[in-house]
Amino acid sequence: MATTLKQRICIALPTKEVIDEKYQDACALADGRVAVHRVHGDVPGCDNVGQRLEQLLSEIGTRKPAVLFVTHKTFNDCPNWIGRGHWKFYIDELFDPVEHTQMRLPHNHAIVTDLLELVTPVDVFSEVRVASSSRRAFDSLRDGTDEVDAVFDRITCRLAQPDRWRVYVACENYRTVASGVGRSSLVDQRERAAVLHFWAVQQPWFEQQGLDVTMASACFTDRLLYKLWRRQGAEFQLDQGVMGRLLATTHIGSGLELHCMNIAHWSAWARHGGKPGKLAADATPQRQLEGLIGETFGDEPFIFNANADWRGKPPGPNGQQISVVAHGKNAYSHFHNVAFMPSLLPVPDKWRFLSWLGFSDEDIRDEYYHSHAYQTVFRGAARLQQRAGVVKAVLPGRAACDYVQRKAPGSIIVEHEVLSARRPRGRPVKYLDLSERRAANARQMRLRRQKARAGHVAA
Repeated sequence: MATTLKQRICIALPTKEVIDEKYQDACALADGRVAVHRVHGDVPGCDNVGQRLEQLLSEIGTRKPAVLFVTHKTFNDCPNWIGRGHWKFYIDELFDPVEHTQMRLPHNHAIVTDLLELVTPVDVFSEVRVASSSRRAFDSLRDGTDEVDAVFDRITCRLAQPDRWRVYVACENYRTVASGVGRSSLVDQRERAAVLHFWAVQQPWFEQQGLDVTMASACFTDRLLYKLWRRQGAEFQLDQGVMGRLLATTHIGSGLELHCMNIAHWSAWARHGGKPGKLAADATPQRQLEGLIGETFGDEPFIFNANADWRGKPPGPNGQQISVVAHGKNAYSHFHNVAFMPSLLPVPDKWRFLSWLGFSDEDIRDEYYHSHAYQTVFRGAARLQQRAGVVKAVLPGRAACDYVQRKAPGSIIVEHEVLSARRPRGRPVKYLDLSERRAANARQMRLRRQKARAGHVAA
């Protein structure tokens, strides 16, 4: 498009590594016929990404063809897209539309909280916005000369763009912080008021600013951004130019084996058996998962990923660790063995907020866990339409296998009984329903009366 139609193309990608890979590909394809640029923090001369992007946009102007690679964050934060209707934008892989920011507050937090107001203060969560009477003070706070701006920049930059973001707080937490409890002499009260939680929810702003944007992602309709924006009235249409060039639109499931342990859902709580630090290190479900991976693959080469805090040894002699965010990387398609170990679910505070927004537990798992498991499985040979032999993937829980199987009909699931039965959290259920409880209470009363009568007769 850039070379033949003389268009200006911006492509937003999830990571710097993917940008560097695609940048090299684009330079080879362009062969000097069109300028190819990339903007991220590791590129020489991009110490200030915003300034470098503004400089490039000014140099390219409205007539020069060009290809520009940026990160998702740079694309979403850039205020300079307004009036760039002559550009064509592509977003490769969907980003999380809900940002959770947890800030440990300095003593001068009141400078910020005094400028804000709650829209629905009696609700569990409320949108928070700059009070109309405080707009000038808020703008002066963001001039970059005040130390408070450096602390709150992650939120003030969202509050300053209400057309792109809506910012929410938990009302109880916000009132605790703003009440002055943080200046109390009591340690526990200061701790409760020391952290302020914000949630920034992205709005469908592309059309409003006149941008021509195509978004591409596997499992598109399962993602949180799609579901959220559809609720807000946004309409999505297939880009026929892209769809007509795809090599395939479905996965072949035959020859794909999905192995899992006898557990439904995987999480940080499940990794440690529900009792962090209580079980022997080699008895935790995490270690048993690693054992299953080793038994399934043996001496065969495989790729795997894990949480950033994982400190174990590779679960096999020929294991190669890859990033959890491996979108767009094509370097692993010769591997026939894949293992996915991370627990990626959001923290409880964010989970509660997403539930308050109306998303189900499955919606949340699909976004933060199942989509990453899917991406990992299809980094290997399972992505190929023509492949020889069996492809094996080890996933921790049955729910993740079910999700991948729906995307690749014909694949088979093998569940391994490696975990011992574990008592669920909470006290054991003693009565099945209220009638059984009442019957048990009635029996207890009869026994007490009988004992009382027997004691009276004996006396």
